[in-house]
Amino acid sequence: MVELEKSKLVEENGIVEAAIAIEGIIREFKCDGLKGIEDLVSHIKEFNKSEGCKVIAIGSAKHGVYESDFGWGKPKKSDVVHVTISSVFTLCDSKDDNGGVEIGLTLERNQIENFNSIMKEHVRSIVGCD
Repeated sequence: MVELEKSKLVEENGIVEAAIAIEGIIREFKCDGLKGIEDLVSHIKEFNKSEGCKVIAIGSAKHGVYESDFGWGKPKKSDVVHVTISSVFTLCDSKDDNGGVEIGLTLERNQIENFNSIMKEHVRSIVGCD
């Protein structure tokens, strides 16, 4: 779990700040994979109670979810379900096995409508369509 102040994320190099914070946690995990595990449940409870903007990123493009086979064959579609909070990004490898990444997004209805309108506007500006 990585925490970072919103003020650092919205700065010009916010993505770099996030990457540095995540890298620090990964380095700690490599040294001691169970460090802080005793506090995990309390951290999650506290996170769910806290107010403000919360976004969760779940998954990895390196798990090979489309390669798993539990006796029914390989999956045709993989989704991550997370019901405790509405702002969730999910990541997994592409089912097309071309090195791509599938990104899922869970938002409340009004948030997804805003997201869709912003996304359409950006796609139009990139593609050059009116």
